[in-house]
Amino acid sequence: MPTRLSSRERLLITIEGGQADRVPVVFFPGATIPPLEHCWHDRLERARYLLSLGLDEIFIFSSPWPFHPDVTTESWRREGDRYPVLYKRFNTPAGSLQTAAILTDDWQVAELPMYADQLWPRTVEPLVKTHADLEALDYLLYDPRRADLSAFFEQVTYWKRECRRLGVLFEAWMPPAPLHTMTFLGAKRMLYLVRDDPELVHETLRRVPARPGS
Repeated sequence: MPTRLSSRERLLITIEGGQADRVPVVFFPGATIPPLEHCWHDRLERARYLLSLGLDEIFIFSSPWPFHPDVTTESWRREGDRYPVLYKRFNTPAGSLQTAAILTDDWQVAELPMYADQLWPRTVEPLVKTHADLEALDYLLYDPRRADLSAFFEQVTYWKRECRRLGVLFEAWMPPAPLHTMTFLGAKRMLYLVRDDPELVHETLRRVPARPGS
């Protein structure tokens, strides 16, 4: 074994149960990028900086989330008692869905994503409120294979090439259906719905068999 492995080699050896030159140290991008993304111009600069500190890095990618072609969106912001509240409305042929979340100091986004762990403690209005919303939700769960993904594939090819050059791991990621369901129904609310309206939880889960990340 070489005395110094690349970050990619170190992680692969560890994942396979082997003994690398040291224990890998990775700051999971999903947890660290949102409050710190202003520190770097892009992911390459972030990776080079972390590697220069002797840390490891992973480039995590997932397929885009296209909506049905007839879906339109609106976003707006209002001041709240303590934090601003960001709203987003999805207009579909089956009706509109609206969600809202507070913008705390440690999580600032231009508009609300369809899925994000950070939404769970911050959501003040869940996307799916009743069974009547499920038909509209289907328009947001559009099969990405039916969309034009050529730009996405070009982007992935570029980033994979840069990952090989840097010696870092390139990972495809897809959150499981229960995590999407928690986002759509509201994390805390979903726990109550399991008791009070299990059919709504089941029907939402059934509609999200395997979705890409945001």
